Amino acid sequence: MNRAARAWRSACRLTRCFRAAPRLTAELLAWRVGLPFAKRAFTVQTLAKFMWAGSRPAEGYDAATIAGFVGQGGRWLVSGNCVERSLVLYRLLSRTGADPALVLGIRPGAERVAGHVWVEVGGRPLAEIDTPPYDRVIAIGAAGRLIDAAVR
Repeated sequence: MNRAARAWRSACRLTRCFRAAPRLTAELLAWRVGLPFAKRAFTVQTLAKFMWAGSRPAEGYDAATIAGFVGQGGRWLVSGNCVERSLVLYRLLSRTGADPALVLGIRPGAERVAGHVWVEVGGRPLAEIDTPPYDRVIAIGAAGRLIDAAVR
């Protein structure tokens, strides 16, 4: 697919997202711009404290809708980076009262360190598609509090 066709497809996706959830799409785009800089200046736990939104309304969306929106459009609307995508999902889910956990893990047995960040609700990963198994290293819960630091 050539560059013009890819740009057209992205524009169409963005238009569909704005039609479906204009405020949510605008917020995701804002995080797309800001988080790449913030993650280089602050620790993940500090960012999690900042990203925790409490129980403020998220346009009336439930946790499953938010996870689906970020999961389907997250790689191009939010970021292809798992840290940025997971921080945004953690923020949006915290608004719904879903009690998300931001989990940091490493791939066991890899020659070089390979890490990944994902969000869990009730111990189950959300918006993760075909990722290799990772050993859980740290989990960050409500308001950026450390809830688990043990490798299983």
